[in-house]
Amino acid sequence: MPGNPVISLRQFVILVTLFSLGSAILYVPGVLSIHAKQDAWIAALIGWVLGIGIVWIYVALANRYPHLTLVQCSEHVLGPWLGKAAGLLYLLFPFVLAAIVMRDIGDFVTIEMLKFTPVEIIELSFTFILIVGGYYGLETISRIGELMFPMIIFLFLFLVVFVSPQIKIEQAKPVFEHGITPILMGVKTYIGFPFMELSIFLMILPYVKRTSGAKVAQAFVAGTGIGGLMLFVITAASILVLGPSLAARETYPSYLLAKKINVGDFLQRIEAFMAGIWFFSIYMKLVLCLLAIALGIAQLCRLKDYRPLLLPLGVIIFVYSLAISPNMAYMVELTGKLWTAFALTFSLLIPLVLLIVGSFRSRN
Repeated sequence: MPGNPVISLRQFVILVTLFSLGSAILYVPGVLSIHAKQDAWIAALIGWVLGIGIVWIYVALANRYPHLTLVQCSEHVLGPWLGKAAGLLYLLFPFVLAAIVMRDIGDFVTIEMLKFTPVEIIELSFTFILIVGGYYGLETISRIGELMFPMIIFLFLFLVVFVSPQIKIEQAKPVFEHGITPILMGVKTYIGFPFMELSIFLMILPYVKRTSGAKVAQAFVAGTGIGGLMLFVITAASILVLGPSLAARETYPSYLLAKKINVGDFLQRIEAFMAGIWFFSIYMKLVLCLLAIALGIAQLCRLKDYRPLLLPLGVIIFVYSLAISPNMAYMVELTGKLWTAFALTFSLLIPLVLLIVGSFRSRN
């Protein structure tokens, strides 16, 4: 990156937290409810623990090669030709992820807010601010995240506190009614979305100011833990307030949860304000994906500056997001069945291969 930007560990924790939330805070309660029904909160808890375990793999690779991005690490470990192929293959993952998240934004706004606005207009507007954010770079994005994070935490706590009077514990009973298999199916989906997506931070970690590998590991795990905790809370609240059946039927159960807020028939219909959590976290996720793609291509092609790539990449992501799915139902079905396997190939297999081959080469 131009000027070798450095972000603090606190900023890194915030970026990981916001990335973990991303579009997951919209979809995870519904996806887990489809599989695990009233046991969705158990699936969220197990997936949270396994997600932190996956992050430790990324931490091990990052600490072995602290000054190399994943693309650079591929060339270093596998050689110039095979390494470039592996790095280019990996960049397909943030590209597809960015297109899916961009489509999520368009579908959410046109379904829930601006029903008669073409999805192309929504996505084009978001693409513009995405490219602008990428142009200003990682340092600026990190500072914006640091500035907005307290507001996001406040809005999240506001949502949880004011829907808590509507919680009905019996909605979570009976526990393990359908056995462990549906829970494990939910866990399988959950670790692919969002925890395996955190491999994108292997493109960001060389720009984190590090005092030691242990501190970086703690920061990565802390961000993942905070994001996972918030997703667990929102999933449990969706089950306990809406019930498992309604949570499973709704595409955006957490948004419906915000509609339930009613304080004295005065404070109500504030879901648009609550959507601010999701818009900002989704934006941060998108801009980090764009930066990872642009930076990776620049490193593969030995370019001095990644910023000339932002505009064409933003346009390609915009076009692909429109072509990737004909409608929302198709997208939910597609990602529910295939995304974890797709993420496993790129976000777990490639880092594991680099870690194992790198360890073997260092011993010899």
